[in-house]
Amino acid sequence: MRLRVVSIVAAAHESAGRPTATDVFVVGRVRVHRESIAAALADVASVRVVGEAATLDDAVAELSGRERPAVALLDCPRLGDLVVAAPLSSAPEAKLVCVGVPEDEGVEWIEAGASGFVPPEGSLEDVIVALERVADDELAAPPRVAAHLATRVRHLAAGSARPSREERLTARETEVLDLLEEGLSNKQIARRLSIQEQTAKNHVHSVLRKLGVSRRAEAAAQRAGRRPRRSRY
Repeated sequence: MRLRVVSIVAAAHESAGRPTATDVFVVGRVRVHRESIAAALADVASVRVVGEAATLDDAVAELSGRERPAVALLDCPRLGDLVVAAPLSSAPEAKLVCVGVPEDEGVEWIEAGASGFVPPEGSLEDVIVALERVADDELAAPPRVAAHLATRVRHLAAGSARPSREERLTARETEVLDLLEEGLSNKQIARRLSIQEQTAKNHVHSVLRKLGVSRRAEAAAQRAGRRPRRSRY
């Protein structure tokens, strides 16, 4: 995701009437990305960059014990960062916003404790809006993800203890499960969905984890409502 330094953004947000600027801690593995994001946000009246870190672990250490709440802005996170997201989000002094998260992975980040995310095609303005919404204790997510989360809330309100395992899957993960039932490999799934093979592999891993199985054949069999056959996978 490319962020442009636009001076008019500052003027657009000076009139927003926010009492104080939101403290932001920029996190990203690539130094030039971190510095570019920090430089872009420096011109925004509603935001104050208070630090940078290369990893989410470092951010957790820096943000722990702060008297003033802050938002950790994570650039292009990996699914492996989900483990660190939970303890960060549970700290009252810190919230998490992820930049560059595909919509089909967004629900996982929200479930892990993120307060919001901006998809890869998002703009600098989208990032600023997400930071402001999260600072106001609102969820910052695209409409499709918000609708998915609302469906889960309705299940709980209707008295169901938990949504079924398949209902926990995102729309993209459901597509992947359909293709697993067809017996497709990661490479074939990637080609069918026009995504990278590594992305397909990540989705398959997430599907297996959410369904509580360890093999692709078990996931396919669970979807089809039959016992799994012996498989070399």
